Formats: sequence, C-alpha cells, structure tokens
Amino acid sequence: MDDYHNIQLLPVGLVWQRLDPDIFIYLDRPVGIRLIRVSSDQFEVDRLDREIYTVKR
Repeated sequence: MDDYHNIQLLPVGLVWQRLDPDIFIYLDRPVGIRLIRVSSDQFEVDRLDREIYTVKR
C-alpha cells in the first residue's frame, strides 16, 4: 500500500462477476437481507435453520 503502483481500482461489479456471478440476480433485494447459498447457483433468505452450501473451488 505504500506504493500506489501496486493499487488498482476496479468496479465492484467486475470483482463480483469474476468471483461469483450468481449473486447478480439478488442485488435488488432490500438492504439488510441475509442470504445463504443453498446450492451451487442459488441463494435463499437465511432463517438460521439451514446449512450453508459450500464447495471447494
């Protein structure tokens, strides 16, 4: 961080698209909503009674 040549500003959408494009369809949800991944490409509202789906990439 001491050298500004090592910093690159990127749009948040670009980062999300590369890391996890499945979240884009949920961006219009109300602020503060808690979602958990329940399958490889699906999220649900977190009701604290389900396990989070995980897969090693």
